[in-house]
Amino acid sequence: MDRREFLWTASAASASAAIAGAASLFTGDVVVRDVQKGGGRSLVAERIAASSRSGVLPFSLARFADDPGLYAKSAASATKSLSALSLSPVRDVSLRGFGAGAGSLAGDVLRIVALHQIDDGTTVRHELWSHAPQHAGGTSSPALFTAHESAFAGFEVTHSSATAPTTSGVFAFAASGAGPQLKPGIYVLAGPSAATGSAPDLSRYGYTGDKHAPVRESQVLGLDFAYISFVVHGEWV
Repeated sequence: MDRREFLWTASAASASAAIAGAASLFTGDVVVRDVQKGGGRSLVAERIAASSRSGVLPFSLARFADDPGLYAKSAASATKSLSALSLSPVRDVSLRGFGAGAGSLAGDVLRIVALHQIDDGTTVRHELWSHAPQHAGGTSSPALFTAHESAFAGFEVTHSSATAPTTSGVFAFAASGAGPQLKPGIYVLAGPSAATGSAPDLSRYGYTGDKHAPVRESQVLGLDFAYISFVVHGEWV
C-alpha cells in the first residue's frame, strides 16, 4: 500500500461510489461480538486524550461504543475460524457530521484535519471536515476516508468562537500499544458544554443504539453540547 494514498474523501453525492470502492468492509458475513444495546450506562470504550496546541480545546473524543456490524470478513477469510483471523490494518471511516446540537455552534467555526505520517517521518495534513455556517462553504457534507492504522496519526481540531479565543488540539493515535489505535467503533467528538464551556464528560452518557446519533440524552444532565459522530469499519483477514 502506498501510504501517500492513505485517504480519500467523498461528499454525500458520491458516497455510494466511495463505499463501492471498499465493499469488503461493508458487506459479507459479520463476526458476532458482544452486542451493546442502547440505553443504560455509558458504553465509552476508550477515551482519546487531546494535546493542546493553542489554548485548552473544549472538546472530548472517545470511541463511544462498539457494534458487531462494524467487523466484516473478507472473501479470502470467509472459511477461516475466528481464532485464525487477524484484523486488517486498513480502516474505512465514515464521518457523518453532527449527531445533535449543531445550533449551539451556529456562530462558531470548527475545522477537523486528518494527520498522517509517511515513511520519511513527514506529517501530511488533510482537510477533512469543517463547520462555518456564517462563512462561504458553510458546513461540510459527510465524508468517507480510508486510513492505514500504522500511518494514521490522528485528528487536529480547531475551534473558533465569537465569544472566546481560538483553541486547537490534536487527538493522537498510535500504530502500537503506545497509545490509542484507530479501532473499529462508533466515535464521538463532543463539546463545548453550555454549562461549563469545557469539554463534556462522555462517560456520563449512554448509547442510543443509533450510529447517526449515538449519544443518549441524560434525564439528569440533558444534552447541553453539540457532537459529531463518525464510524470506523474493520475487516477480518
